[in-house]
Amino acid sequence: MINMKLSALVVGVVVGALAHAGIAGLPATIKCEGSYGGHLQGTDARGTNIWWSFTKKIVRTDLSGRVLASCDAPSHQGDLCVKGDTLYVAVNRGRFNTETNGNSFVYSFDAMTLAQKKVWPLDMPMGAGGMTWKDDRFYVVGGLTPTRRCNYVHEYDKDFNLVKRHVLNSGYTVLGIQTATFMDGEFLFGIYGGRGNPGGILRCSADFKSLRRYTGGGSVGFAKINGRIYTGCTSGNKEKGWTGSLSLSDNLLGDENLFSNTWYEKGVFTDAPINAAKVEIGTASGGVNFKFGNSWRKRMKSLAAKGYNAFFMDMADGF
Repeated sequence: MINMKLSALVVGVVVGALAHAGIAGLPATIKCEGSYGGHLQGTDARGTNIWWSFTKKIVRTDLSGRVLASCDAPSHQGDLCVKGDTLYVAVNRGRFNTETNGNSFVYSFDAMTLAQKKVWPLDMPMGAGGMTWKDDRFYVVGGLTPTRRCNYVHEYDKDFNLVKRHVLNSGYTVLGIQTATFMDGEFLFGIYGGRGNPGGILRCSADFKSLRRYTGGGSVGFAKINGRIYTGCTSGNKEKGWTGSLSLSDNLLGDENLFSNTWYEKGVFTDAPINAAKVEIGTASGGVNFKFGNSWRKRMKSLAAKGYNAFFMDMADGF
């Protein structure tokens, strides 16, 4: 006999969302016109222009998302940045997230016409995937093998000669770092979620000595427009193509988004939030009678569907 009582120990955090439409004349969302082969990889904005990098296409639009220029580009285009009159894109034409099979480059284009200008090869065997700039230096990020427990930021001079490889004590992030921007005196690096970890942002000081992690957007692009921060979003499929959009994200780096839990590593959660159900076995009060077989698995699935991620077994007088 098993008497199963569920008493939830539920910790919830409710974060209110503020609608930004109409503030300072900026739309809450800017959608890039059209659909493309491959999802949105990165964005940047200057003045009244937004640049969008899709896997196989580079697009320039106005602030309403209307296409002004576009060009085909070899797969796999990554995140981009605009410096002066030139657009720079991190590109990997090999495999990502391996120790030796990346084939990494920086491609440059005329920022307005998107005519290709120059290509530089990079020594980044895990695959170049994103980039930004600060002063006279470029900073390129990319893939990561599952065995690594840190990320890397490659600093290059204006001719893409390697100056230094900075190590970020970030722990493992799924597929490394996807996007990069230098904004308001600090670096923001967008990362995917997965393997038990939420997606979000690595917020890094200019000297790479301070690193904090935030949950939220940023893994497919950042842009600052009229002093306001936008983050990218993408959706689609191979048949219909992919779209891209930017959404106002004024609270992106707010305290409520600061991720302070220990990351999920090697199959073990440490200091992770627990939402537990209590399972009483063999109590004198009777209860539901079922075996530790299909019925047990069904009960566990029903608990998971209700949001529980753990259970506490009280054996009582079951033995």
